Amino acid sequence: MDPRQGRNFPNAMRTRVVTWVGLMALLPGGLSAQLVIWAEEFENGCTGGCYTSAYSTGPNGAWSVVNTGTNGACANRWFISCTENGNAVGTCGTSCTSGNETLHVGNDVACASPNGCFFCPAGDCGAAYDASCPPGLCGFCCSCNSSQTDQRATSPVIDLTGRTGATLTFQYMEGGQGTQDNATLWYYNGTVWSQLADMAKTATGCGGQGIWTAYSTALPASANNNPNVRIGFRWVNNNDGSGSDPSFAVDNVQVTVAYAPDCVGPLVNELGNGAVGSSKEYMELLVCGPPCSTVDLRRWKIDDNNGVLFNGFGTTLASSGTAAGHLRFSNAAQWAAVPTGALVVVYNEADPNPMLPPDDPNDSAPNDSVYVLPGNSALLEGCALFPDANSSSSYGNCSFGAALWNLVGLRNDGDAGQTRRPDGSYFHGISYGSNANNMNGGGIDGLRISTVSHSGRVISFTGSDPRSAADFTSAPIAGNETPGAPNNAVNAAYIGTLRCVVLPIAGLSGLKPTRVG
Repeated sequence: MDPRQGRNFPNAMRTRVVTWVGLMALLPGGLSAQLVIWAEEFENGCTGGCYTSAYSTGPNGAWSVVNTGTNGACANRWFISCTENGNAVGTCGTSCTSGNETLHVGNDVACASPNGCFFCPAGDCGAAYDASCPPGLCGFCCSCNSSQTDQRATSPVIDLTGRTGATLTFQYMEGGQGTQDNATLWYYNGTVWSQLADMAKTATGCGGQGIWTAYSTALPASANNNPNVRIGFRWVNNNDGSGSDPSFAVDNVQVTVAYAPDCVGPLVNELGNGAVGSSKEYMELLVCGPPCSTVDLRRWKIDDNNGVLFNGFGTTLASSGTAAGHLRFSNAAQWAAVPTGALVVVYNEADPNPMLPPDDPNDSAPNDSVYVLPGNSALLEGCALFPDANSSSSYGNCSFGAALWNLVGLRNDGDAGQTRRPDGSYFHGISYGSNANNMNGGGIDGLRISTVSHSGRVISFTGSDPRSAADFTSAPIAGNETPGAPNNAVNAAYIGTLRCVVLPIAGLSGLKPTRVG
């Protein structure tokens, strides 16, 4: 069916009736995964010497450093830079090899550190600290300044309203000396700080470098529904001249909750890359929810691949198809109550696909629960900052302006289409691309549909379970692009379960037509 020749759905959709209970039975109920609801990657573009106290440009807001005890004239300092690169868990620490910044402890740049002139004149040499000179030997050191340290690097507020059972995860490396030179994890419940954990020292390798190690712990029950949670990392150094690197470094901090997929929101129903050599791209969303109901789409996000965190689709941010920024539905009244079963097609305004139906951004011409609008429509809003193609993959504090398809543009070799709730948490997405193009298994649902380049191809939901990769089809565009229309009879039937459909039961004695809903 050519969607340019009207958008009347086939008869299969008009006669198919499945109750809401039946529809929910099609959705997976046993997925055991964690949904990232807050994340910090410490990406500030700094190659060295940047104090944590100056980090105010992160997606979640500013981190701060507070004194939690006695600090000497040349105490160790908290830095955020890539001098300790955020490598994968299980690998050794390195300097700035890939521009992945971390939070770590070094020695002060601004004063004559006891041993700094010997091992790190610049001050920030990654997770390497000045343990000071033994008191009787300070005359042989760079200075007799004290490097005694007791400071906590503190996160911005983490709003856990409506969230329960949260878990904190991160990767770290830690050396020092017992509890004398030591890092600990702290938690703020909105009123008081308390120590949450004293992490174990991590192993070393590769010539004495620290090894990145995974860590996970449940947040206390007081974090449930708490809008004022913070976390902090405290570093102490007792200035006795004894201790060994690494000091402490941390990266990829996440707060997660149990993931329970649902069907109240926009599913990615079709993703088209356009003809070979073109950018005739579009994303078609299917509004899922109880039949004969509506869904509030205001502020819901539309994005392509967003990198590593927030359950993204790429194993690294670099070269994994991350278009900087994302789109979201505006606060327009028409998005407040979008009928279930509606299709919303958003396309590349700079290179429209010839298979697109005419623009119908308000579902008014015709009124058939199909919305068609360009990526630069005033009914959409654009954030050009997050996710950043080279750094942050979160959906933090963003100033929204005019929309543009390029904020979600698709890369042929490997990319994704996904939708996210207004708070940035994952809802649904599909991806494609090979491991060589840094594409992983498809995020939290494992929805990588194909491992080939998608130049001249389209992905369509053609089965009955939108959380199953087997229910999507990757195919050449010829004869398979259907923007604004069902993808096949099964997809039409699925859409039919979501719509208010009248049963054609004429001829059944004593019965009248019944509206399902």
